[in-house]
Amino acid sequence: MKKLIERKLPFSKKYSVLDISITGMDTDWSGCDNCGRPIANKAVIMDTEGKQFVIGLDCLKTLFDAQSIEKSSYLKSADEYQDASRVATFVGFAQDAQTNQDWLAVTATKNGKTKECPTVLVKRYAPEFLSAVPA
Repeated sequence: MKKLIERKLPFSKKYSVLDISITGMDTDWSGCDNCGRPIANKAVIMDTEGKQFVIGLDCLKTLFDAQSIEKSSYLKSADEYQDASRVATFVGFAQDAQTNQDWLAVTATKNGKTKECPTVLVKRYAPEFLSAVPA
């Protein structure tokens, strides 16, 4: 297992996930409240005192692995984190995207390569991206 590095947000505190936003590289970047690095794909978390932080998905995974993230409507298990990461990778890959008529999957193409991602995941984690995709 990878060594967990504690940054600005202490592992001893508990946090809940309020939102996960997969915005991709073509949007405004902000800095992670935990590590300070620029982030495009973000999670909004809140500590037990009600203070909110915007962090990147890597820092979210670190806090999750450190057992500092409480179960919430957005992150009930590591599987949901994997879903959010999958969508982030998909959105980052997409140069051209389209949905099929059944809305079962979003297809993205880049340099002749094609990837698909379930529409339900894209809708949940990247609704802004999905709204810009032609049917």
